[in-house]
Amino acid sequence: MFDHPDYDHLTPDTLPLDFDIKLCDEKFMAEYDRLFVEFRTSGGKWGHVEYVVPVAARKVTATSIELTWFVDMNRRYHAVEVTLPRDQVVRCIAVDKYDENPVVFVKAGWLEDMFKRVNSVFCYVDAIGVRDAIGSGLSFRKKLPELREAIDRIAALHPQVAFLSFADSVVLKSNWTTGFFKTNWVRYDPETILRAFVAVRAAYKAVTGLDVYGVFTQGANEFSEEKLMHVAASGNHVCMNSFGGPFADLKVIEDTARRAVREKAHEPAELYLELRFYHSLEWKAPMHPQRFAYRSVITGVESQYVCARCDQLLLT
Repeated sequence: MFDHPDYDHLTPDTLPLDFDIKLCDEKFMAEYDRLFVEFRTSGGKWGHVEYVVPVAARKVTATSIELTWFVDMNRRYHAVEVTLPRDQVVRCIAVDKYDENPVVFVKAGWLEDMFKRVNSVFCYVDAIGVRDAIGSGLSFRKKLPELREAIDRIAALHPQVAFLSFADSVVLKSNWTTGFFKTNWVRYDPETILRAFVAVRAAYKAVTGLDVYGVFTQGANEFSEEKLMHVAASGNHVCMNSFGGPFADLKVIEDTARRAVREKAHEPAELYLELRFYHSLEWKAPMHPQRFAYRSVITGVESQYVCARCDQLLLT
């Protein structure tokens, strides 16, 4: 198999970075080879296997390939980061002579597992000026029950979003799946969590008089359960069922943005959006905000965030 001299044989280490490639299940290797050989023999049209996934390689390590998976390029520009273990790679093939982008064949079942994975959208909401407000006489202690009740009402109106509050901050989370290989799938809808943020923002302003800012990320959630969160039967343990780069990067983006504000790289903003989250929003008008770099804590890949206003995003 793959003996034709026109094939270019690659390895994970020789895959081109930041370049369009395709993932394909190893069960289609024989069909791919047969179609290419028929094309070279007959001179007709080159038929292709149907089940390929568009990705781009961003970084190669001793154990994995860090990929960007282009989930939806039609309704919205939606891409997520995926880690492909090297031991799941079976073969890497390209045909430069005919401008055929590299194809990475992976072990049977790995692609299906990728499609089945639960993914999440995260938002970290933090109140601005709490220390100064307390020092000037704002009694947070007396206002917290009212704020908690306001967030209870918001949560009841957004059952697809999990709310975890810490008095002066709130973590929001929603799940989504791709729909492949699943009968009960959850559509990706990042605007929902933006609207939940608007409601939380209004609650903080009404109850405490304070403004808030939000940090948003999205992508693969390594926690395998589909439930948004877990509450123990005893009532004294809450788990957000969250693990992975997008969740960890909430803190990284916040710390990077704080440093950028101190260094006057940009002004304080209401929203700090991971770039892939920003691009995945459904637009009615083009916007090209300035980008700021940070390094993803899990993958080590350099990523970017943008600053924005929530009302501006929901109105465009």
